[in-house]
Amino acid sequence: MGVHVYFEGQIHEVIRSVSGYRKPATVVYWEESSDIRVDAGQVVNYSQFNTYYPGDKVNYNGIVYTCLNENGYKFDDVRIPLVGGWIEAEASLWQPVEYPLWAVVEYEGAFYTLMTLEGFDYNLDPMVSDCWGAIADYDSSYNAYELSEHEYVVYDGRVFYPETDVNADTPQVGQNLSLHDPATTISRSTWSGWPSTNSRNSLLRIMSVLSACAITRIA
Repeated sequence: MGVHVYFEGQIHEVIRSVSGYRKPATVVYWEESSDIRVDAGQVVNYSQFNTYYPGDKVNYNGIVYTCLNENGYKFDDVRIPLVGGWIEAEASLWQPVEYPLWAVVEYEGAFYTLMTLEGFDYNLDPMVSDCWGAIADYDSSYNAYELSEHEYVVYDGRVFYPETDVNADTPQVGQNLSLHDPATTISRSTWSGWPSTNSRNSLLRIMSVLSACAITRIA
């Protein structure tokens, strides 16, 4: 919160937490710091609008975490400490044997799940049998994943399903955004201390640069 973003062509202030989409993970991005010398109060708070590199430390909910792998806004890979969102599903190579409903198998480089037992013939491979359905790759542009243990996706060669809401929050003015341009929020008393128009214009240019450094664009 307090961050400014571009939304629908205008600058807005984030007034409530806005969660982005959560990708599945095949590596660990954060670990709790074991350094007892680190004062959590002196560590910068975690932000979804920042970018982090191995060794960086953040304060998240009063606990200090150390970054293990690159993540963050610039990488289009926001990873909140201890917030995963996805569980890896067990998958096995397809064999001509009986399978339970929603079993996940790998066949010829693709993943499938058994969607129905009606007419199921275990001798037919997933590419032939209509009982099997192909599992799609994870798509960050899709924002309607259901909270279901059968909502399978493929990510980095593995199969996952959601354990929490993994969709991005919808930006809404009045709900989590407020129209606000920090470069124009200057009181009359501030202007009174500047003797000339050139000085005031210089201040505006400086504020515009500072604002741009902290402004993020969201769709």
